[in-house]
Amino acid sequence: FSLADLQKRFSPAPYSELLKGELLLLSGARDQAVVTIAQAVRGSGDLIDEKSPLSRRLLVQGLVDEGLPYYKQRAAEGNASARDLLRDLRYLQSRLAGGCE
Repeated sequence: FSLADLQKRFSPAPYSELLKGELLLLSGARDQAVVTIAQAVRGSGDLIDEKSPLSRRLLVQGLVDEGLPYYKQRAAEGNASARDLLRDLRYLQSRLAGGCE
């Protein structure tokens, strides 16, 4: 499957957004992956629910664990896009900790 095939097949589903985010992350596009994965989790909390068969909690946890220090550093240097990405990571961190929207 290509990314375009996945989007056509699963288009509005948050899970397809999560898959897109995972592919972006694997291809080295971390900034886009953070935005896409946060959007997917906003669409469905099942994606980080430990009991859900669709859960990608470990992927999201790894993204948060690795991303927070990196984006905090960039935001402290005055990078506006890093502040936005940091906001998405903190949202994901909150959801992982059991927070609701």
